[in-house]
Amino acid sequence: MGHAIHFLQRIERLSPAQADLALTLYRGPELVAHVLGSILLPEGAERVALALEDRPAGPHVIVTRDGRFVTCLGPGMSVNDCPVISRAQIDFASERIEVLRVTLAQRGETRRLWEQLLDRGSGLPREDFLALAELMPIFGRECIATALEVGRFVVKMRQNYRRHWYRKITPLVREELHLYWTAQWAVGHLVALCGERTDDLRAQCMRGEDDYRAFMQGMVSMAQFCMSTPILMRGAWTAARAGRALLPWLRQQLQESRTRADVLMHGLPLMAVGLRHRRAHAEVSKALASQRRKLQGPERDPEHEQMEKLLVDLELLMGPEHQELRGRDHRAFGASMYAAFTERLPADSPMRITRPEDVPEDLALTVLMNFDGDLYGNNEDIWRTLTVLPWLSRASGADLYLPAKFFESCGPLFSAEATLQQLDSYYRYYRLDQPARAKERPGRNEPCACGSGKKYKRCCGATA
Repeated sequence: MGHAIHFLQRIERLSPAQADLALTLYRGPELVAHVLGSILLPEGAERVALALEDRPAGPHVIVTRDGRFVTCLGPGMSVNDCPVISRAQIDFASERIEVLRVTLAQRGETRRLWEQLLDRGSGLPREDFLALAELMPIFGRECIATALEVGRFVVKMRQNYRRHWYRKITPLVREELHLYWTAQWAVGHLVALCGERTDDLRAQCMRGEDDYRAFMQGMVSMAQFCMSTPILMRGAWTAARAGRALLPWLRQQLQESRTRADVLMHGLPLMAVGLRHRRAHAEVSKALASQRRKLQGPERDPEHEQMEKLLVDLELLMGPEHQELRGRDHRAFGASMYAAFTERLPADSPMRITRPEDVPEDLALTVLMNFDGDLYGNNEDIWRTLTVLPWLSRASGADLYLPAKFFESCGPLFSAEATLQQLDSYYRYYRLDQPARAKERPGRNEPCACGSGKKYKRCCGATA
């Protein structure tokens, strides 16, 4: 007996209204496929229960993981260990299925948007970002998989980078640096898309808040590791959108910081949560103060002093009066950068503004989200990043991106030299350029370093 026949025979267990919904699902395989594809199902779950009503006791329709119909369970019948997809999630998917049909009809436009995200780097315009955000309820899982894949490439490029390989920027080197630049920006865009549609992602997490928290931690971590100014800020913005659910993890990250770069990497998203959510404000301030006091011991080195100074700056930002001051600095920095950048445009270009005071506020505030800086060694770049934080924590997704007309006038923004400088700063900061040195060994007749009390030649030296 086939599964579909068994399902149809057991439909008598349902009331007429429930049977109508069950048959609608049966006749709409694309809807069932969309529901199953948009939910993060537990590993090992071969069958899934679709709730026909918002009641724990049922009724339910049982389908396989790949969408084949198995049976109907009437009210009160147990689903055993099958994960349950609620009626609200099914209704949500039903509302989106019409969007799916339109999207499939316009597949060429969807492909163009996807290629823009992966290939344009910082040149992704605001309009395309918002169009991609509308597709997140449908293509959310593809976005997640792509973010992980691209993130792994960025990690590998960072870990394998060696300065002497890039003494001269040949066409091949330029192509490799461009690939790294676009991959890093793709991570930033994907992380921002997750921040833009946090409610949709929460609904897609089958195991509830724990799965959602783990997923958002993973996305923010990828942005942190890039340690590129605009990518890190997008990670901080997404953390703020995720809310207080990430606070314990972010506090733990800050406590484990060992360098100023660590404090910046972990402190920015923590600060963004505290600035966006009033109930988290005191907890974030306490975490910053606690970490600063840990650095005030007698054994301090220059790195500890820099970490402490950065923590003081972050603490000050939690005060409303300092947020207002930094807001003015943000506006001034952005206006000056915009004017300097567009000065090279033709005189008749609509985007050319040479006087900072004439730059519209929306462009002045957004422009800093699209240009990179050196967060490892340049104090001015670090300070400029901090001034953006109060605005960033409350910004919308559209605020993070410049309009299409800006890129139509300004052209590509990639610079092989700037990308190489960013990689080189990372390389030098973590001392990857230092040659490996053999550990000093004790003399043959000296005590062994392992603490055994024996002479080195009679202990570890005997096997060396």
